[in-house]
This record gives sequence, C-alpha cells and structure tokens, in this order.
Amino acid sequence: MKRVVLLVSMPLVMTQALACGTHPAQEQAKIDAQELGKLQGLVRDSARDADAVFIGTVSALSQSAADSKAPGKVTIAVSETLKGEAMAIRHAEWVAAFTYSCQPSAMFHNVGFRPGGRYIVYLRDGSVTRSEAADDLRSGLLPLAQERDLIRDASTRETDS
Repeated sequence: MKRVVLLVSMPLVMTQALACGTHPAQEQAKIDAQELGKLQGLVRDSARDADAVFIGTVSALSQSAADSKAPGKVTIAVSETLKGEAMAIRHAEWVAAFTYSCQPSAMFHNVGFRPGGRYIVYLRDGSVTRSEAADDLRSGLLPLAQERDLIRDASTRETDS
C-alpha cells in the first residue's frame, strides 16, 4: 500500500515543483525575464494611479476583526517620499490582502504589515493599494532601488503630460 501512495503522489509533487521554479537554468531565466517585465509594468501603472508612494516604518497598526468588512488602520513614519506630498507621518486604511503564487506579478498587490516593518507603500484615496517589504524581508526579482527609479520615472512622465 505504501508504494502505491508514493507512486501516486510523486507526479503531484513533481508537477508542483516544476510550477514553482525548479526549471532548467535557461528556461528559468526566460521565466524570470518575463516576470520582471510584468513587475516593471505593474510598478509604472500603480505609481501612475497612486496619490502617494513612500517608504517608511510601521509605528502603529490595527486590523479589524476577520468577519468585519471595516478596514484596519496603519500609521507609518515616512523616511522617503517617492510620489505625492512629503509628510513625516502617514495614516491610512488597509485591508489585508494576500495572494500566494509562484509568479511575483500575481502577488504584486498584496497588502500586509507587521509592527516595526519597513515598507514601500502605494496609497490611493487614503487606502493602501500595495505594500511590499523594504527591509531585510524583501525578496524577489525587482530590487527596491529599481522600483524607486520606476516610480520616479512614472511620476515625472505624469507631471510632464
């Protein structure tokens, strides 16, 4: 019986492993390049649509009850303003949103915070539309420095139009 279970489960494990990036190096490089292009486009679009984009540290955080539709509140001490009015402190509403995927572009609009965490935050109409770690927990294909440059470029083009 154990052999049957192992034989049946092996294809499932192999399929999941291949779906999440254990491809041959050349194939993975192509996948990564496509994902990076998608992420860059998402940054440009999100920066264009945002009222403010900034980097800062969470100083206060409240999440509404799981069964409530009311948003939580976050207070962030801003260290760098990339778009919008420069402010030392930002208060915003947020609704926890998390999508897990092997594709970073599918997770782009995740919103989540931890007390004391440093984030890059996109705001629209007083609500967080995207947050991403900007500290040692940041990972992925798009470095923070490149995201900053894309945001500034998108903001500059917006004001030039």
